[in-house]
Amino acid sequence: ANNTVLPLQLQAYERLALFTERIRPQSLIGRVYQPVLSAVDMQIALIQTIRNEFDHNVTQQIYVSAAAWDAVKTLKEQTISIINQVASHLPADAPAKELNRQLLEVFLQAGESPADLTAQIINLEAKKVMH
Repeated sequence: ANNTVLPLQLQAYERLALFTERIRPQSLIGRVYQPVLSAVDMQIALIQTIRNEFDHNVTQQIYVSAAAWDAVKTLKEQTISIINQVASHLPADAPAKELNRQLLEVFLQAGESPADLTAQIINLEAKKVMH
C-alpha cells in the first residue's frame, strides 16, 4: 500500500506547493490583471481565481497532514482578507492598477509572507514523507 500511497502524497504536496505559489499576490496579479479593470473588478477576479485554485486542489487534503491542510486553508483566507481590506480603502472608481500597487506594498512590508510560511510547512512535511 505504501508504494501506491507515497507517490500520491508527494503529488499532493507538490500541488499544494504550486497552489501556494500561484496565489502569491505577485503571481496572482500578473495572471489576472487587465488594464481595463476597475479595482472592484480586480478584487473580484483575484478572489475568484484564489477560490478556483483552492477548489481545484481541495481533494489533496486526504494525502497531507491536518497541519499542512490548515496552513493552506489559512493562507487562502488570509490572502482573500488582505485583498478585501486593501480594496475597502480605495475610492469606488479606483483603477485595478491602484489596488495592485497597494496589495504588493502590503505584502512587501509584511516581510515573511503567509505564502512563505505555508510553503515551509509543505516542504518540511514532503521531506518527512520521503524519509
